[in-house]
Amino acid sequence: MNRWEYLSTLPYKLRYLIAAHYVKHLPVVIDVGGYKNTVAEFLGAVEVHAIDPLLEVSSLLPTYSYRQEIKDVDFGFIAGRPFGLVVLGFDIAAGPNMDKTIWLAQRASTIVLEAATKHPPSLAGVVFVQNTVQKRKVLELDMDFSGNHLDIPTDSFPPFPHRRMVVLQ
Repeated sequence: MNRWEYLSTLPYKLRYLIAAHYVKHLPVVIDVGGYKNTVAEFLGAVEVHAIDPLLEVSSLLPTYSYRQEIKDVDFGFIAGRPFGLVVLGFDIAAGPNMDKTIWLAQRASTIVLEAATKHPPSLAGVVFVQNTVQKRKVLELDMDFSGNHLDIPTDSFPPFPHRRMVVLQ
């Protein structure tokens, strides 16, 4: 059975289009947790590194793909360059993966975070990152994708249509 198929529908892909707007000026973008989707689809020539332990190989993936936990990735490729951090569908629990996310967020020029508002652990993770890093909030956007006919019979997970996106710089 497929997982999270609704995340590949047009309403949910709009999240990536918004995220791309905020990171397109940066030479490097780190996209965490995209599963089948990545901000690279909307960025063109920007160097995108997609990281997800469930990453599925497709023609949409950027050149740099890591099918592993964020805590296990060597971020030497940043090498002092400015970068953006995109985490849509935030679902990172406390522990080594959150520690590495905070480490990246503290160094990122722009951070785009998004989570389901009715999934308390995800929303709490966004708030934790937001409160931990010293960045200015430039956008907080609540989105409601309900009513978009997202009943996908092969999807083993029901959609979370209420989302919140936060952009920090």
